Amino acid sequence: NKAAATGAESLATLNGVKEANAAVQAAVGVAAGSGKSSSLVVRYNVQNGASAYYMAEAYGSQGMATLSLYRNQGGTFVKLAEAKLASITGTLRLQAVGTSLKVFLDGKLQAFAHDNVLTSAGAVGMRGTSGGTLDNFSYERLTAAAAVLSFKDDFAAGGANAQLRNVYAEKVGNFKVEGGQVANNAINASSSVAVLN
Repeated sequence: NKAAATGAESLATLNGVKEANAAVQAAVGVAAGSGKSSSLVVRYNVQNGASAYYMAEAYGSQGMATLSLYRNQGGTFVKLAEAKLASITGTLRLQAVGTSLKVFLDGKLQAFAHDNVLTSAGAVGMRGTSGGTLDNFSYERLTAAAAVLSFKDDFAAGGANAQLRNVYAEKVGNFKVEGGQVANNAINASSSVAVLN
């Protein structure tokens, strides 16, 4: 069983959930050229009668599939980052912590951005167009942890998806943790900056 978008645009949010720092994920399958769209949504709010939210969209455009990160305010979509892929099949994940927004496909970071426009807690959910489908939807609250005095990190164990642990706040770019080392993972930025919480 899958959730399928039945109209030009379908959007649903979880009742009773309002989070500023959250991750949502679902299984998606978008083929190049399909014209279908499957998306995940965080920080959904209604402002002055219009919706506002961040969205990770998997879209089957002509000859390729595009994984994009958007900010929507009142129907105006601003593209913050994107990755072009042959197809998008697997577990799509969108996470928002502070100004850091990250999009993963099967645990691999595909796109990220830093944006301080929508910072309020909001609902989480899914969006689809043109018959796009999602399956195995889930959500989790993300929390930042404070570093303790005399802090030391040998990067032997990174956080989820080869990212920095939650004692760090990424301010610019992105870091990856692999093999006991941390490295600049600037997919769409030339440098990265992270500070301890």
